[in-house]
Amino acid sequence: IGNVFPEPDSSAAGTKMMQWLALFKENNFQVIYASTAPKSEFSANISDFVNDCWKIKMNDASFDEQVKTFMPDIVLYDRFMTEEQFSWRIREIHPSAVHLLETQDLHFLREAREKNSDFHNVTCKREIAAILRCDLTFIISLFEYDFLVEHFPFVKDKISYFPLCYNKAESLTTVQNRDDFFFIGNFLHAPNRQAVLHLKKIWNTIRQNLPTAKVYIYGAYPNQQIQQLHNEKDGFIVKGRVEAIQEIFTKHAILLAPLQFGAGLKGKLLEAMQFGGISITTPIGAEGIASDSKWNGSVVELDDFETTIVSVYQAKEKWEMYAERGRVILEKQFDKSIFNPRIIAEINTIANDIETWRKTHYLSEILHFHRQQSVKYLSKWIMVKNVLGKT
Repeated sequence: IGNVFPEPDSSAAGTKMMQWLALFKENNFQVIYASTAPKSEFSANISDFVNDCWKIKMNDASFDEQVKTFMPDIVLYDRFMTEEQFSWRIREIHPSAVHLLETQDLHFLREAREKNSDFHNVTCKREIAAILRCDLTFIISLFEYDFLVEHFPFVKDKISYFPLCYNKAESLTTVQNRDDFFFIGNFLHAPNRQAVLHLKKIWNTIRQNLPTAKVYIYGAYPNQQIQQLHNEKDGFIVKGRVEAIQEIFTKHAILLAPLQFGAGLKGKLLEAMQFGGISITTPIGAEGIASDSKWNGSVVELDDFETTIVSVYQAKEKWEMYAERGRVILEKQFDKSIFNPRIIAEINTIANDIETWRKTHYLSEILHFHRQQSVKYLSKWIMVKNVLGKT
């Protein structure tokens, strides 16, 4: 069950969901993909990966009837909010179904960083509760896995590290034959908007040192604030959505990602590695991937971004070395052959004896019981209210 139908060209979350669908197909699962959102013109064609797609409704008994026609052995939720809405319904209909949660990133951590506040917020309570309710939760970043174990040790046996994974891209132009800077990201995501605004702020300084340099801004759903940054004369060029991702990454030399807050893994930075490019980012951007000494470019604090951009761009003799660093990172840490067999084995272990698994983690059962009662009757109240509103 997804928040939206996957848009891998728009976000890393879409890429991750396509990774899941491919994994299930490789292991001969029958799959239904369901979402409350309609398909958009940018949704991926997932017909080769699924048996059917469902448009579902929140707080509506029609969902129960749809589930009864399929009776899933395993249910994967793409975010904790999706689990909150639908898990109790599936538990009522099919108590032995395995519940899996794909966090995408830790929402409570991203929220705390954006607001510069303590991470023990309301979102934290909701997200940790969802992790406990599910039989197994997948964490996309090794940093976030370690963070959870340190601050919430009681979830350790309920989480598994499963990052974005990539195949090596073949037949690429060498980075020496590329030019210019670029940024790419979904502009519905606040960290991406903030990063581009910062690039605009420092761009004049960069142009003073690199008078012919250009930066191209790509990404889905740019708002008016982003579109108004376009200035062809100054070499700050806002392009918006792109369809051919590989073409963008192999055309330009250096990805700039001055991310100030966020969580999870940054798909754009891993894709730069996949396509043999260079990137300059902040510690937030590199989190969960690699340190500066191993980076395919440079990892620096925001205050040093301008000078680092200039120095990396001018040190063209190091570009191939940077590109090779990226290839090593992907091969050693993000190759799907490292993770896919383990993930399937973990899921099968739970599915083969769900009763024993839940008895071993009985705190989760207690939490699920009490939560189910409260959410169940709130949802039923909303359903009655909706019916009365139509009469």
